[in-house]
Amino acid sequence: PASVEGSDLNLVKTGADLTVNGAVVAKGDMQSGNGVVHHIDMVLMPNVVEVAKSSSDFTSLVEALIAADLVTTLIGAGPFTVFAPTNAAFTKYLGDVNKTFDEVKADKDALAALLKYHVVSGKVMLSAATTSTPASVEGSDLNLVKTGADLTVNGAVVAKGDMQSGNGVVHHIDMVLMPNVV
Repeated sequence: PASVEGSDLNLVKTGADLTVNGAVVAKGDMQSGNGVVHHIDMVLMPNVVEVAKSSSDFTSLVEALIAADLVTTLIGAGPFTVFAPTNAAFTKYLGDVNKTFDEVKADKDALAALLKYHVVSGKVMLSAATTSTPASVEGSDLNLVKTGADLTVNGAVVAKGDMQSGNGVVHHIDMVLMPNVV
């Protein structure tokens, strides 16, 4: 099922216990005038994929994540930091590599490696980011450079950051990052 906001909900029933996206239903089936209320033990937040889906800037990224079969991974527990290229960044990338989006999506392994290069394990908020070389989920290092309040990743500008989710954070970047193996 989906929330009214549109995010998918993961309901798990184990015996008499029910969880919703990992939150325990402490008291259920409280009737109201227009529905049913269930008391849960935490606030539900969208995951990093749902955060990307909620922005028209990331339709290409979401389509690529689906094509590379990475959605299930990125809706997991995390936490993840996603340096998310915008649609304009994907358009520029396709011109740079002289390929269509369909051609890029057709090579799932290369696309998965490319997208995993945009993800770091852990939650890196802009205020806590430092000049460093963290390993991406793909395995290659990223080059983060912090200058005052500004952050770049391999030269890509973090244009909008700290889009928080229940399993991490998403930062807008202005280019597609390319690992050395792609």
